[in-house]
Amino acid sequence: MAEASYEDHIQLLPGMAFDSLVWEKKAMKRTHWLESSVLFYRRSAYYRFVVGLRGLFQQRAEDVNSFERLEWLITPFGWFHFAMAAANTYHTQYLGRAKGSGLLNAFNQLERKGLNKVETKGVFHHHLNEALHHVAEAEIRACWLAEGGVATLSELRTKTPQQLQDMAATIYRKHATSLAIDKMKGLPKEKQDEVKQQHTMFLRDILPYLLLRRAIKSGDVGMLEKLLPFFFLQFIGGGNGNYATECIELLQGLHREWPAEIAQHVRMNCWLMTISGRPNSFVPFDQKQEHNNRDIKDTYRSEGPNIDWKFLKKLHPAVPTIRAVTEHIEDQFETYTRGKRHTAPKKEKDVQRLVNSYKELHKLHEGRTLHKDDRAKDYLLTGADKVLYGGWLDKWHDNRFFVRSTQQMY
Repeated sequence: MAEASYEDHIQLLPGMAFDSLVWEKKAMKRTHWLESSVLFYRRSAYYRFVVGLRGLFQQRAEDVNSFERLEWLITPFGWFHFAMAAANTYHTQYLGRAKGSGLLNAFNQLERKGLNKVETKGVFHHHLNEALHHVAEAEIRACWLAEGGVATLSELRTKTPQQLQDMAATIYRKHATSLAIDKMKGLPKEKQDEVKQQHTMFLRDILPYLLLRRAIKSGDVGMLEKLLPFFFLQFIGGGNGNYATECIELLQGLHREWPAEIAQHVRMNCWLMTISGRPNSFVPFDQKQEHNNRDIKDTYRSEGPNIDWKFLKKLHPAVPTIRAVTEHIEDQFETYTRGKRHTAPKKEKDVQRLVNSYKELHKLHEGRTLHKDDRAKDYLLTGADKVLYGGWLDKWHDNRFFVRSTQQMY
C-alpha cells in the first residue's frame, strides 16, 4: 500500500495497531498523553513515514478523544537509514578533488567506482561504508607512524603496553580532537598547516561514525544514545535538517517527555533486533524491514495466474519463517549456493596503499595549504553556531506548538 498521503497513513494505522505494534497493558498514572494502554511502533519507521504520521498527528489535534488524536503513537526513526544519512554527510563534506587528499582521491586509489556522487539505490551505501572504514583505518595507522617515529607498525612491538596506551591517548588528543584543531588555527598564518588541520578534523568527525556502526552491530543502545548530540550538530552543519530534527525529537522524548518506563522500552525494543542471539548480530529494525522487502519482492517472489492480494496477505507474514527454515536446511546439509557475508576484497593491501600516501599528512609542515576545492567545511562548528546563534532550536520549538484538544469523548 502506498504511503504518499495522509489517507494512506490512516489506512495503515489499523494494521499497525495489531500487526506491528505491541500493546502494553499496565496500570499507569494518568499523564497528559496516556492512560492505560500504550502502543509502540516497533519497526522503526522510514523517515517519510514518520513525517507523515507526525503530520497526521497535527491534523487530528482537535479530534474528540486521545485515541483518535493518536496520542498513543510513538515513532522512533530507523538507525539503518540514520547511518546512511551520516555517511552521506562525510561524502559531501570531505569528497574534494581527485588530485587532492580527500575522499575522492582515496576512492580512486582504491579503484572504487561509482562513489563520486551520492546514490540512494544499489550497493552505494555498502561500498561507501566500507571505504570510510578503510580510509579511517589508514589515517589512524598513519598517526601511529607519525607519533611513534617509526617506518612500520611492527617496530612498535618494542614498546611496553603502558607506552602504547600513552601513545594512543596522545594520538587522540593531537590528531582527532577539536582542541587540536583550535590549537593549529591559533598559530600564525605562515606556520599553519591546512592539510594536517583538515585530516585532524576528518578523524575527529569519523570516529563517532565508526562507534555508531560498532554500537549497532553489538547492540549497544547506550552508545547510540550518547552519539545523538554529535550527529545532531553534524546534520545541522551539513544541511540535513530532517535527521537533525529526528535527533532532537528523540532526545526530547527520552529525557523530557516520556516516563522512564516508556523511554527504556523504546531503547530496548524499538531500535535494534537480533534473530540468532549471537554476538555482533544486531541490525536496526528498518534494515530488517529492507531484508523482508527483498525477500517479498525477489527471493520468495510469488508468481502465477492465481496470485492475488488475498494470497499475498497470507504469505508475507510467513516469509521470515520460510527464510529461517531454508537457511537451517542449507546449514545442516551444506547446500549453500552462495556466500552470505560481505567481505572486503584486498582489505589489507587497500589500507596499506592509503597509509603510504597518508604518511606525511599528519606530520606538521609549516605553510602547507589546501586547494580551495579541497577545503572542507567544519560541519560540527557550523551546527553549533546555528544552534547557539542561528535560532534553530527556536524554530523547532515553535513548530511543535499548536492548538490541541483535551476532550475524552468515546
